[in-house]
Amino acid sequence: MKTQRRKRSRRINKGNLAILMVIAVAALALIAAGGAWLLSNREPAFMKSKTASSEVLKDKSKDVLLAVYYPQSEDSTFLAALSQNAENIFNDLKTQTDGYQKEKKPLMIKADYQMNVTQDRYVSLEYTIARNENETVEERQQAYFYDLAEHQWIEASSLLDEAALKWLAANLRVQLKNDENTQAAAYTLPVIEATAWDSGNYSNFTLKDGMLIFNFPAGMVSEKAYRWEFPISNLGEHFLLDVGQGRLPENNVRIAPRLIDPDKPMVALTFDDGPHPTNTPQLLNLLQHYDGAATFFMQGMRVEKYPETTLMVINSASEAASHSYNHPKLTKLKGDNLLFQLNRTTELVQELTGWQVTIKHFRPPYGASNALVKENSAYPLIMWGIDTMDWKTLDPVQTVDNTMASVKDGAIVLMHDIHAETVTAVEALLPKLIEAGYQLVSVDEMLNAKGVEAYNGQRVYSAYDIKD
Repeated sequence: MKTQRRKRSRRINKGNLAILMVIAVAALALIAAGGAWLLSNREPAFMKSKTASSEVLKDKSKDVLLAVYYPQSEDSTFLAALSQNAENIFNDLKTQTDGYQKEKKPLMIKADYQMNVTQDRYVSLEYTIARNENETVEERQQAYFYDLAEHQWIEASSLLDEAALKWLAANLRVQLKNDENTQAAAYTLPVIEATAWDSGNYSNFTLKDGMLIFNFPAGMVSEKAYRWEFPISNLGEHFLLDVGQGRLPENNVRIAPRLIDPDKPMVALTFDDGPHPTNTPQLLNLLQHYDGAATFFMQGMRVEKYPETTLMVINSASEAASHSYNHPKLTKLKGDNLLFQLNRTTELVQELTGWQVTIKHFRPPYGASNALVKENSAYPLIMWGIDTMDWKTLDPVQTVDNTMASVKDGAIVLMHDIHAETVTAVEALLPKLIEAGYQLVSVDEMLNAKGVEAYNGQRVYSAYDIKD
């Protein structure tokens, strides 16, 4: 009898052992398949919110964990807006993960937030969307604005007018060129395009402590995600909300900052016979888009006729220069008539700007000069090394080809902003020059960067070709 009990006990022990082995093997299989998290109801630390008192939308499958958090609020209208916004984010993220199959561990995506309120009215809601795929974490930021008084979301881009966008673009480009981590790419066409003053490039920002905080995703302006802060007050009235941070006074002249690398090739585009009320602004916008500047040799009679366009040139990164008052051949003039043509445009610009800006360079009409012109000129005489013949061919393709065939470092290129065909040519020309490695600069910028000093009356054909 005792022997039978011992045998039965052994059989029971062996049975229990077999069951335990099956359970262990199953558990190991789950772990190997990346399903260990299914054995526990505990949430991975990665998926938890860093903000207390949050609401959350969640989705959980064997392949994907998804959580979108949003703030609580006693304002029922605001809470409904927050909830709907979170639902929109949740649905977008869920759509992006449809069909995802894990390799080892489930994909984890969490949208968590930080919130700031300005003037007890404007809510900045910044989401950090973190994606954890097999322990590799990527993050991006997305900002939203809400007006508690009007109970509505505000498009961030609608808070910045055109002048603000241009000012931001100019300052960001200087920042990127000064940052050793981004300066190499800052001169390339993709980054120049990504920092252009299109509102979409500057729509992802929040407000905090008087600063605009911009977030650029990895690959946009640098290899890694890039965060940039800019004082709201520096935008003056061009930031379209009064958020109580004070404003810098608006000046008649506000020249955008520029940073030129003297060791990189550069070319100076020049435009004669303007300003033109349509073509000149279009050229300025193209130049600003491509982080460029040029020199506009203006006739005084057109400065008088188009003062607003003249101020657009002066307030841009480009250079305003003189092309006489009404384009006579200076070699046929002398005395007061010659002095009038040499100096009147400068006087008009000074009067227009309250004497804040003066002219540094002069281009004689037709490139014609003689000893008397050179003796009486208070400026270097800026000639050209490349004549695009835009005025003659009125052919944008030919204008581009003529430039690219002869361009080299230090070149001065002649064009005319009174022709619409030239605008078309420049739109195609600028990216070609950038891709060829050139910086787009004004004559003044180029001479300064090259350390070239041109004296009054000297003729300048390029940064390397100056004649008495």
